[in-house]
Amino acid sequence: MIISFAIGPRERNISLPEAFDISYEHKGCICTVMVYGDINNPQVLVVPPTPLPAIPISRYWFFMNISWSKLDGFEFNHYSDPEISVSLNSTVDTLPTIGTLRGTDKIQINKGFLTLTFKAEVNQTDLGDNDPRIFLEKCSESGIKVAYIEFDGVSNLYKLNCQNCQLYNVKFINSELSLASFNGSKFTHVQFINSTMEFANFTNCQLSKVEFMQARLRESVFDNSRTLNYNKSRLENNEYLSFLNCDLSYCSFLKTRIYSKFEDSNLENTNFSESHLIDCIFYDCAFDKTIFTKSRFTTLGVQIDKSQKQNTSVTESITCRIGSKPVLPTQGKVEKKGTISNCKFDNALMNYVDLSNNVIIDTDFEATYLLKAKLYNCEFIRTTFNGKTLKSADISDTNLCFSIFNQCNLNEVRLHRARMIETRIEKSDLVKANFSNATLRNSSLIESNLTGVDFRYADLTLLTLDKCHLNCAKFFQTQRGGLNLNIVINEVQHQNKSDKQAQNNRVYQTSCFIDCIDWSPKGDGEIQIDKNSFLSIVNGDKSAVAVISNLSKEGAQFILNTYATANSQSAGNDLIDGSVNIGRDVNNSEILGASIETEQVPEPGDDKSSESQDSSSDQSSNQEDE
Repeated sequence: MIISFAIGPRERNISLPEAFDISYEHKGCICTVMVYGDINNPQVLVVPPTPLPAIPISRYWFFMNISWSKLDGFEFNHYSDPEISVSLNSTVDTLPTIGTLRGTDKIQINKGFLTLTFKAEVNQTDLGDNDPRIFLEKCSESGIKVAYIEFDGVSNLYKLNCQNCQLYNVKFINSELSLASFNGSKFTHVQFINSTMEFANFTNCQLSKVEFMQARLRESVFDNSRTLNYNKSRLENNEYLSFLNCDLSYCSFLKTRIYSKFEDSNLENTNFSESHLIDCIFYDCAFDKTIFTKSRFTTLGVQIDKSQKQNTSVTESITCRIGSKPVLPTQGKVEKKGTISNCKFDNALMNYVDLSNNVIIDTDFEATYLLKAKLYNCEFIRTTFNGKTLKSADISDTNLCFSIFNQCNLNEVRLHRARMIETRIEKSDLVKANFSNATLRNSSLIESNLTGVDFRYADLTLLTLDKCHLNCAKFFQTQRGGLNLNIVINEVQHQNKSDKQAQNNRVYQTSCFIDCIDWSPKGDGEIQIDKNSFLSIVNGDKSAVAVISNLSKEGAQFILNTYATANSQSAGNDLIDGSVNIGRDVNNSEILGASIETEQVPEPGDDKSSESQDSSSDQSSNQEDE
């Protein structure tokens, strides 16, 4: 057993005594601690049980004799000068003359003027032939640090009581640790390999580079546990909490703060509620009824504002991942998808998390923040992003390319600037969902409720809308090259009618259900156009300016805002553009063209501005002003 004293405060120039060894089997006095000389400049001497070469003649302020036995642990008797105060960190009142000492006790003289930290450590040699159970429990009870020991094939550690222990470079191999209690312990470089640890208690533990491999941890508790403060060097050295091929079903990780890696592990019914998961990775794990309610996923270099709703800066790549282990670039496209079923991520902060290549079934993302997350190539089935509390998720700036949503609740979900190339949404609810500035190229929305959905400023190039409800949907200033609503035209034939009059007599039909479309810049419903007019715009027979101008001439009472009035007045009496490109919609010159609508028209009264605007309209039929 190694015994040592650390002497402080550090600013005092006192040489540290060398650590000395004593057998774990020893019984009797192990050392004497002396403090003497000038109290403002004290001298400290730690003497093992050998005769002193010379006895200090200066005044003694304090001395303590410390003894050890396996049965009684550390005991002491001491003397201190009446003019000074002495206390132990494990003793609230004045230090008694005779008492017990723990292997991590601090002896304070004159309220910390001088502090002596007592440390004791055992290793493999001390274990010897001692019973591992008694050895561990006695070390825990006496505050002795257990270091560099391997416990292999130990079967009698069932219900081990090892609270507040310290383990450093310790291995448990093929051991039985079910119902063991490690509450409040400190683990550093500890491994549990192929061991049974069901119902074990790791509450309030500090964990640094702890590895569980092929461990059975069913219903174990890790509540309030912590990994050490992480930094880049620790990440590079893989100093994390690791679970490899473990059974963690029904485990509890409530309010933990961990940097961890879970791989090929069973996480069915595992509870991570209100946990802070730092750079955590979940590869090829079984997720069924797993709970992440109110959890926070963060990555190195990410800052979070006080509201915990928005990440403000990122200096490192995304490292929080849930799904299949990524393949190497040389192995081609990911074929295997992970499965996340019946899980809860409600009210979680998951900005920048990578959830790509997963099949996500019956899972709850209500009120979840997924800003700039990766949801690439996912399949969402019966998943909700807005639930019982009517709080919607925020999926802004997220990569949703090649993903599928089937029978999902996306009501009022924010998808600002989302990237959704070749995304398919089918039989889902998206009432008042917001796709402003999003990219939906080559995507499909089928048999879905899009009532009040906001597409303003979005790229809808080659978007297919089939059998959707589009009542009051907002399409102001969208890019609509190739927008497909399965339009069918019925023309009412009249003799001696001009081409323009014939166009006005066209009746447009679509597979979608439309009462009216919102064409307001602010999405406030002040400019609404009917189904026939909207479909004529999409089909390329009329421009939006012409439609709105006609509404103005008809005196429609709902055109109230100044912008709409200015548009209709500056548009003139006839802005119908007969040119139709391959993508329909007269305001698109190319399938992948740039912005379709131009800047807002100046307010009425500025003659020069109006003339300039009319001139630009004549020069290009590929743009429109609304």
